[in-house]
Amino acid sequence: MTKACLWCKKDYEAKRETSKYCSTSCRVMFNRKPAVKGSISKLDMVALYNEFKAAILEIPNMRHVPMVSEKELLTAYNASNPNQFISVETKPAPIKIIRSAEQWHELKRACESAEEWATVKYQIENAPNLSTKQKQLIFNTQ
Repeated sequence: MTKACLWCKKDYEAKRETSKYCSTSCRVMFNRKPAVKGSISKLDMVALYNEFKAAILEIPNMRHVPMVSEKELLTAYNASNPNQFISVETKPAPIKIIRSAEQWHELKRACESAEEWATVKYQIENAPNLSTKQKQLIFNTQ
């Protein structure tokens, strides 16, 4: 199997599937290379990705993490552009705040305009944790 050395980038015939370097000297040089401030090595990138993936998988309802192989990650990673995986087009999901009925009452009392009340009313109507009776009480009290 032919692979590219991580240090010298030359193709070599790998004896094992897990080999990353064409020679011992390339392996040593790769591990000795000085770290550039603000850069991450390819192996560090793989380690960070695996740690983040493991942490995300521990969060409930977050099992849809895309699976990327180490080879795909190493070929896609370019150390000269550390922001390459940050997409400008993606927006973080809005944080959903779950409020109690008492907190909604306080928000209703704090509304100073009809526009504020319309926004709060819409949020109350779509609050998943409030029962219909709680919503009616909030709407009908001062």
